[in-house]
Amino acid sequence: MSAGPVGIGDRLGCTDPQVVLRTCDDDGRIRHVDRPLSLIDECLFGEPARGERLAWATTTSTRSGKVWTYVVAVNTSTDRQVLADELALTDIGLAGGASVYDWRRRRVATVDVITAELAPRDWALWVCAPSGERADAGDLRKYVAVDSELA
Repeated sequence: MSAGPVGIGDRLGCTDPQVVLRTCDDDGRIRHVDRPLSLIDECLFGEPARGERLAWATTTSTRSGKVWTYVVAVNTSTDRQVLADELALTDIGLAGGASVYDWRRRRVATVDVITAELAPRDWALWVCAPSGERADAGDLRKYVAVDSELA
């Protein structure tokens, strides 16, 4: 989700192929988004670093003129579990009642708010579909389920 150069940073012999394969197509082409993942405005200051709330970040992927939104939540704390932090879809420019795929739980739901409870140093990922689409329409084995069209 960096929208930039990608490399494997594992020590020699310690790469988990299943994790690496989630980043690319079967032919090895990196799946990409329109722009780098970035924190939402409310998370630019100390709350996530202090463990008071999750760090919420978003990016998009435009395919056939439709915009798919990826939402990531990260608990940056090393020792505090963040309980039931939430993000309203309207806060990131989406209409309420969108089809959202919870990547970790492998579930689709129509929601107005995304809620997360994460252990220290944990993360979660959601795919939000454009109006009229189901959020589980892409390749759900990949972090970027519906990648941008190549220019």
